[in-house]
Amino acid sequence: MTRDIKQKSRYSGLESVDRRWGWAFLAPWLIGLVVFTAFPMLFSLVLSFTNYNLVPDVPFAFIGFKNWISLFSDPGMRQSFLVTMRYILIVVPFLILSPLFLALFINAKPLLLKGLFITLFFLPTLVPGIVTGIIWQGSLSNGGTISRFIKSVGLESPMWLSDANWVMPAIALVGLWSIGNTILQMIAALKNVPKELYEAALIDGANAFVSFTRITLPLMSSVLFFNITAAIIYGFQYFTISFLLFNGQGGPNDSALFFMLKVFKEALVYRNMGYASTMSWAMLLIILIITQILFTLNRRFVYYAGDDRK
Repeated sequence: MTRDIKQKSRYSGLESVDRRWGWAFLAPWLIGLVVFTAFPMLFSLVLSFTNYNLVPDVPFAFIGFKNWISLFSDPGMRQSFLVTMRYILIVVPFLILSPLFLALFINAKPLLLKGLFITLFFLPTLVPGIVTGIIWQGSLSNGGTISRFIKSVGLESPMWLSDANWVMPAIALVGLWSIGNTILQMIAALKNVPKELYEAALIDGANAFVSFTRITLPLMSSVLFFNITAAIIYGFQYFTISFLLFNGQGGPNDSALFFMLKVFKEALVYRNMGYASTMSWAMLLIILIITQILFTLNRRFVYYAGDDRK
């Protein structure tokens, strides 16, 4: 019995040492989380109820919900929200369907050199966002590569960056540059669909369209749901490309004044940190609401392997 007590105390001592080492290794990450994430978030929440301005002549004061009320009467805020929602409703479906059909094309049996196609589609994702923005700004300008190519075939090139009607198509075109990751996920999902289901459907007389809608899409729904959710969240945070394409000005008639660009201008151009903090928290609340709606729909429309829901 004495030996058992000594053995237990030795094990508890080792567990205590392991626990201390575990906390020691976690400490740098925890400190970074508190200092660079948690504290700034809480501080910005406090600032959202103040008139805090980087201009030293403006006295600091708590103003209650005045910033929050101003969100509903600010035309710039309204415009940035409409631009962001237009991107989510128009460009996001395009950036989900394009990788899906490209993945179907690459996954087709007759296609040769599949590895080459996958590599070519994935390589642009390795280019940093800032470099991507600079490249496409030059390519979409009036004398850029794309405009010259369109004119070379006898067509009139759109004014991609100076016509408000062509701003979203230009942004969608840039978005195609970085769909490599999504294509890889779609291909992996396609390869996980059991071939026996297609064979059974073929025996039952199902055509390719029926097999795609009744087998492929349902079994890929979890991957589609993930990418749709991530794309919507990314849409609310869309900033780098729009900033670089239009030099931070929001495009013609503010047609590229995305939500995050409006926050950036309020915080660092107008130096109105209190109002910018309010906008940031409003964006977080909108993302949480939309994400909750998506996860509610997820229970009905998304299939997971091993899920026994009726």
